[in-house]
Amino acid sequence: MITKKFKKLLNRWVKDDDKIILDFLEETSEKIKIARYYKKGIMKDYEQIILYYLNHGVSIDEILNRLNLEKLNSFYQYKRINDWYPLDHAAKSYPLAMSAKWMSIFRVSMYLNERVIPKVLQMALNFTIKRFPYFATAVRYGFFWHYIDGIKRRFKVEKEESVPCGYMDVAHGIHASFRVLYYKNRISVEFFHILTDGSGALIFLETLAGEYLRLMGKEITREVGFFDIHEEAQETEFENYFPKTDKSSGKASFVEKPSLQIEGTRTLVQPSQIINFEMNFNELKTKCKEHGATVSVMILTMMFFAVKATIKKQKIKDDSTIQIQVPVNMRKYYPTRTLKNFSMVAGIRIRYHDINNFDEVLKEVDNQLKIRNTKEELDKIMTKTNLLIDRLKYVPLFLKSLVMPFIYPNVEKSYATCFSNLGVIKVRKSMESYVDKYDCVLGTLVLNNAAVSMNTYKDKSILSINKAIKENTFEETILKHLIDLGVNVDIYGSKER
Repeated sequence: MITKKFKKLLNRWVKDDDKIILDFLEETSEKIKIARYYKKGIMKDYEQIILYYLNHGVSIDEILNRLNLEKLNSFYQYKRINDWYPLDHAAKSYPLAMSAKWMSIFRVSMYLNERVIPKVLQMALNFTIKRFPYFATAVRYGFFWHYIDGIKRRFKVEKEESVPCGYMDVAHGIHASFRVLYYKNRISVEFFHILTDGSGALIFLETLAGEYLRLMGKEITREVGFFDIHEEAQETEFENYFPKTDKSSGKASFVEKPSLQIEGTRTLVQPSQIINFEMNFNELKTKCKEHGATVSVMILTMMFFAVKATIKKQKIKDDSTIQIQVPVNMRKYYPTRTLKNFSMVAGIRIRYHDINNFDEVLKEVDNQLKIRNTKEELDKIMTKTNLLIDRLKYVPLFLKSLVMPFIYPNVEKSYATCFSNLGVIKVRKSMESYVDKYDCVLGTLVLNNAAVSMNTYKDKSILSINKAIKENTFEETILKHLIDLGVNVDIYGSKER
C-alpha cells in the first residue's frame, strides 16, 4: 500500500537508506488488518509524518523510534473480542432525548505554546485510541436500551471549521461518538455525552496531547496518575458505577417546579456564540476570598443576577424562582476509576424577588451549595436515578424513544442554566512547559439559552459562556460583576452567528 509518489519523494531525501523506511512500512502494513479503506488512510498517515520528519532533519533511527510498531499494539487487527459495552445510568437518557436538531455534546480544549501540526496529531490519535477502546465505538440499538459497540476503523483528525459542539451523526454504524479537532495551537476533543463526562474527556485529551508532543520530539515521561498508551485498558475504567453507590432512603425529584428562563432571540445556528473570559487565577481567588466566598460561589452569584437581567417578558409571580444546576463529580465521594459518566447535579434555587443585594445572594448561594453538594444529598438523586433505570429496563426501546423527547424538555424547564467547574487541571510535569491553557464548552440545550463552564490551568482561569441567543445581556452582566470585583478580564471567542 506504499504509494509511488511517496517512494519518489523518499528517494530524494534518503537515496541510500530508503529501503529501511520501505521495509518498515511493509511490516506496518502487514500488522494492520482492518478494512482496506481505513488501512489505506493509516498508511498514508505514516507516509506523511515520515516526510514531515525528513523535511525537518529527523534521523531515520529517530523516525523508527518515534513510530515504533509497538505503538500499534494489536488494536488494528480486524476482529475484536468482547468489545461491546452497556451504557452507564446517566448515559442511557442521552440517545433517547436527542433529536434531529439537538444532542448533548461538550468540548475540552488544550492550547499549546506552538502551532499544531495536523499530520503529527493524526498519528498521535492513531496510537492513542487503542488505550481507550471504550471510545472507539459506535451507538447501537438494543431491544431495551442503546449500547455501544467497538468499530475497527481509522479515526480522523479534523480541522476546526464549524461551530463548536456541532451535531454528530451517530445513527450510522461506522460513526464514532467523539471528534478530535485542531485550530492554530488548539487541540479540542468533543464528546457525545453518551461516552463520558468532563473527567474522562480530560484524561483522553491529556493522553492524546502527551503522545503528540512525544511524536514532536519532546521528552514526555511516564508519570504515576496519568494514562500511558502502552498500558492495557482496565475493566474498572469503563464500569457503570451507579449501581454500586450507597442506597439512600431520601427522596429526590427529577421534575421540579419550573424556573424562569434566560430570555433572548434564538438563532438558527447553534451555538450562536462562544465567549471566553480569561482571568488570573490567583487574582480571582484572592478577590473572592475577600468576600468570604469560593470562586464557584462567586460565579454562581453573578450568574443569578445575569439571568435576572435578561428577564423582560416572563410573568413574575411572588414564588417565581431561578434555578442553576451545578454538576458534581461523584468520584470525589466514591473510589472509582471509571471513564464513563459519573456525575450528579446540585440545584441552587433562589426566589426572583430576592435577587437584589449581592452580598445576601452570595451567602444564600454558599449555604445552598454546602447543603446540596454533599454525599448524602447527591446520593438521594443517585438513588432516584437507579430506581428509574430499574423500572424502565423492561420497557422496549422504541417506546422509550417515543416518550423521552416529550419528557426531557419538562426536566430542562426546571433550571435556567448550568455552571460546570472542572477545577484545577493538571498534566504530567514533563508536559507543563508546552501547555498554555485549557478551556471547556458545554453544548447548548433544548430550551436553555446559555451554559457556563470554567477551568483553571496554572495561573489561568477560563470562564466560557456558550450562547444560543443574539442578545448579550447575560454575559455583559457577568463581565460587569467581574470588573466590579476588581478582576482583570481578557475576552475572546467566536463570531456572532
